[in-house]
Amino acid sequence: MALDYVALGIMILLVLLGVVIALKLGALPGKIAEQRGHPQVDAIRVCGWIGLITAGLVWPVAFIWAYTVPSGLKPKSEEAEIQDNVTVEEPEAEEPSGEDSKNEKIQEEGATS
Repeated sequence: MALDYVALGIMILLVLLGVVIALKLGALPGKIAEQRGHPQVDAIRVCGWIGLITAGLVWPVAFIWAYTVPSGLKPKSEEAEIQDNVTVEEPEAEEPSGEDSKNEKIQEEGATS
């Protein structure tokens, strides 16, 4: 009788472990796409979960899609880097050089005398 409860406990544990592994695998393509900055993260997440529901038929497609970048689109991380690198700098006010400041002082002294 005691062995029946032990066996039942082990089977419940295995079922729970299987559910956890299935949930991790269903979320994996979306997490990979998010880490890589893929522009179509949400679609890859949906494809990963549909792949889980269809017993893994579409899951490899989602996994491959997470590692590829469609032509003509840049990953979000590259777009952020480009925007960070493009800054508008204001021109600095030119300070008069040594000769220019001397000439200005001489002109001011001449005007006052």
